[in-house]
Amino acid sequence: MSITDKLLSLYRIDQQIQGLTTRVNAARRYYEAQQRQLTELEARRSAAQTQARQLSATAANLETDVKGLDQRIEELRKRMNEAQSAKEYKAVLTELNTVKADRERLETEAIESLGKVDAMNAQISDIEAEMEQRRKVHDVAAQQLDTEKGEIASRLEELKSKRAQAAAAVPAEAMSEFEQLARRNEGEAMAEIIEEDRRRQEYCCGACNMTVPVEVVSVLLSRATIANCPSCRRILFMPEELREEFDRRFAGRS
Repeated sequence: MSITDKLLSLYRIDQQIQGLTTRVNAARRYYEAQQRQLTELEARRSAAQTQARQLSATAANLETDVKGLDQRIEELRKRMNEAQSAKEYKAVLTELNTVKADRERLETEAIESLGKVDAMNAQISDIEAEMEQRRKVHDVAAQQLDTEKGEIASRLEELKSKRAQAAAAVPAEAMSEFEQLARRNEGEAMAEIIEEDRRRQEYCCGACNMTVPVEVVSVLLSRATIANCPSCRRILFMPEELREEFDRRFAGRS
């Protein structure tokens, strides 16, 4: 088996491992997204509850002030009835009208505050209903994540064992190049040769789509050494069907 073939075996194992880990990572991202949304809803509910408590306290204070003014109004009415002169009566009446105006204003503010409390409580109820739905989605996401982890665990261990065996068969220098390319290209260390025009002998890299000289293709056919894409530097490999096609061409010439 050539070095390229050994690297291709390793590459395909890596792709399987990446596919499995991608499944788990996708499930984890979905779960974490639900967790964030649930946390945001909890923060919104907490803020709304704080605001509702503040509004309730304001309304309670205003109602207390209104009751105090009610007592003051009763006292002023009593003084009016006991007034000894028109001047005293008029002064008490003026103060009474002022207190009544203050009472009306405070009562209006208290009613408005209570209305805001009702609106805030309705908002809290809506948030809690949304939280209940989000918890259900969150629980399903958590279950999916656990399922994905459980389903791939044994398969992942098996693939890691196979990868270790495949890596051990690759010469150190080639392995170092493979790993550097994998890190640089998000695991895509290799790319297949694509035949664009058979008659003109035009080929390109399956990863970057840049032209690959026919001389590089010849290196791949010889299996003598690693061939790299001149543009992206990925290690090139030839699909089996293309290699078989070359074999048929050469057989036809002999």
